[in-house]
Amino acid sequence: MAEESLARTAIEHLRSGIPSRLVSARYSMGREAILTRVAHDMDCIEKAEPSRHLCVLRAPYGEGKSHMLHAIWNEAVRRRWVVSWATLSRETPFDKLGTVYRKMIENTFLPGAAQPGLRRLVEAIKPNSPAADALFELAGSELHPKLSIVMRNIIEGSGTDSLDGLYRDLSGDFLTAPDLKSIHRLNFGEPARFPPFRKQTDVFDYFRTMDYLAHQHSKGGWLILLDELELVGKLGSKARARAYANLLTFNRGALRHTYVVCALADIYYGQVITQREEASRLPQWLEDRGENDLATATRDAIEILDSDAVRLEPLSEEHVVGIFRQVLADHALGYGWDPEMDGMGLYHRVMSVVTNVDAKIRTLIRAAVWWLDIRYQYGQDPTLKYHGLSDTDLSEVPVEDEMEPAEEQLSSGPMIRRKLF
Repeated sequence: MAEESLARTAIEHLRSGIPSRLVSARYSMGREAILTRVAHDMDCIEKAEPSRHLCVLRAPYGEGKSHMLHAIWNEAVRRRWVVSWATLSRETPFDKLGTVYRKMIENTFLPGAAQPGLRRLVEAIKPNSPAADALFELAGSELHPKLSIVMRNIIEGSGTDSLDGLYRDLSGDFLTAPDLKSIHRLNFGEPARFPPFRKQTDVFDYFRTMDYLAHQHSKGGWLILLDELELVGKLGSKARARAYANLLTFNRGALRHTYVVCALADIYYGQVITQREEASRLPQWLEDRGENDLATATRDAIEILDSDAVRLEPLSEEHVVGIFRQVLADHALGYGWDPEMDGMGLYHRVMSVVTNVDAKIRTLIRAAVWWLDIRYQYGQDPTLKYHGLSDTDLSEVPVEDEMEPAEEQLSSGPMIRRKLF
């Protein structure tokens, strides 16, 4: 893609407020120390050395958490890791790992792949090969017997008509026992016997399978990116406890070749940790019901979120000016014009509109793009109104700050209007 096209695409992403790997690669956000820590953790995982397997990024809405996730994605691409992404929501609650797993696999990218999909992880394993023998040994000794049947039918089965169903099962759209047994009989002419598969308790074996396959594919690892972890706070008491237990499982390195990075909004700490007294009341509620193991896991997970989360500190003026300098360069290159100012000049113009000194970096960047858009279109400095909204409640959709042209924004005089698209 030509540099002009890349620059324009980056500006379009910034205008819409959509984080992307392209923007993360082009815009340094002053988070080098965090990237260094992440790279060290990934180094240790690659070398099978003791390592952290979980990183929680903490910041207010609009301060660059999703941007940071994409920057870490770029680091994984450089290392040729498998990358999976899931955004938690009411439809993808973190207490239901089966649902989370399916959403992650829908957005799983193999090294060098432009589209999601996991087939190449298994297609490279040939029947009667050492790789196949090692996978079957793992499945037979450490995983639910159902997975051994699924993997054998994918690798050694002769019925190609059943492959789609088998890959869907591996992707989280689980086959029923009768359907899998029918496929096995069709492929091998023998019955398949395995105990019932219970999604809530047995689905982690699918994560283990992906962990193994990702490592074998390129001797790297598997990066899992989870956005909007704060939505755990919207779950009921028992569901929150299960979600905390799931997080603790990732933290303990149950997946040896996997690194999990979560984005968690600050609002979780005020409305869940503090107001609900989560660290004391929820474990006690569980203990009163005789669920001591779950209470311990909940307490340990909350301690991790409370003390080990990596905080994304507000950017300095120097960093913001540097970002504006890149916004100027991309806007000028993408649309072929000269804004006739530098990064500091754009910064002062935006700050004259966004008078709130605590405005989010997302708001400042979008205001800068708006300002340049209108100047480019009309050939005059615009006047904008800023509607600063605060995040007052834990919700699935972060509240957006809005920028809009003021009424009678343009003074009298000649205007040159150009198209942005």
